[in-house]
Amino acid sequence: MVDKKPENVLYKRDLAASYRKLGNVQLRLGNTNEALSQYQSALRIIQMLVKKDPINTLLQRDLSVSYGKISDIQLRMGNTAAALYQYQTMLKINRTLAEIDAVNIKFQWGLAESHSKFGDVQLRLGNTKKAMFQYQSALKILQTLEEGKEPISTQLQRDLSVSYRKLGEVQLRLGNTEEAMTQHQSALKIIQALVGKDPTNTQTQRDLWIAYNQIGDTQLRLSNADTALSQYQSGLKIARSLAGKDTTNMQLQRDLSISYNNLGDVQLRRSKTEKALAQYQAGFRIVQALAEKDPKNAQFQRDVAVSYFKLANLYETRKDYSSAYAKISLAHDKFVHMQQSEIIETGDIKYIKATEKEMQRLKKLAENR
Repeated sequence: MVDKKPENVLYKRDLAASYRKLGNVQLRLGNTNEALSQYQSALRIIQMLVKKDPINTLLQRDLSVSYGKISDIQLRMGNTAAALYQYQTMLKINRTLAEIDAVNIKFQWGLAESHSKFGDVQLRLGNTKKAMFQYQSALKILQTLEEGKEPISTQLQRDLSVSYRKLGEVQLRLGNTEEAMTQHQSALKIIQALVGKDPTNTQTQRDLWIAYNQIGDTQLRLSNADTALSQYQSGLKIARSLAGKDTTNMQLQRDLSISYNNLGDVQLRRSKTEKALAQYQAGFRIVQALAEKDPKNAQFQRDVAVSYFKLANLYETRKDYSSAYAKISLAHDKFVHMQQSEIIETGDIKYIKATEKEMQRLKKLAENR
């Protein structure tokens, strides 16, 4: 139909939307490169339409969505510089749209989303304060929409909870544990209300999983290991349920691995090394399978290295320095492989030398046993 009416803008917009949907499916299945290809096809169509009609706000909105999709992929692949550029372009477009029509809720919403995503990449780059500014900007817009005359939608409530939890994460990184707890509890309160309205919604259940984990992280930082354990166990129950219902969803499978690792961390803190080992091994089996399925996914590859780190730390705690050395060596090899494959993030390059130093230290400890 597109070929028969090449000048029909509606048909071409629909075609671009189809490419984006296919990209979403490929991403869900863990096919990162194929997802990127689909999103790029959508972007090319929209760019062509925008070139012919640059003042069309609907097309500009489509353009921002395409940039956002590609940015998400670039971030997953460890291409933070490329992701930063795409997110900046997305933010610029949505800021212009919001200025053109200040009462358009979709445009204001799009601007809030842009600030939030731009904050994500700043956080990944280690720019904590810049990330906080972006998250605060997003929250301010969403709070304004919440106070408006329009009925408060479920999506708006969810986006508010996301803003609170992202601010909580930043506060935790800055060492402001009490403020982090306040933000996470605000997010949890919203999500619990949404789950009460629709307990079978996968996205809302996953949001609840995130909330439990982040409160667990904060409790662990406050040395409340038993409370953290309870939160992580609640999270694990949700993660198991979601991953079991959709075994092809790579994100849900990764979530389950995170739950196992979190439980491993808290059990290690409680000196329960056997329980911690069991949890770490369960998490490792999942991330190893994900990394093998999608070798270009920087996050999956990094997860494997993190698992080796955790296992090395556990073995050192047990004074099993030979095993600790073996695991840290594998972590080093993984980071080197990521660098050779050009999927390592700039901030992770330092771990190559860091693991080399750890290998030397652990080797000496093993030799002196």
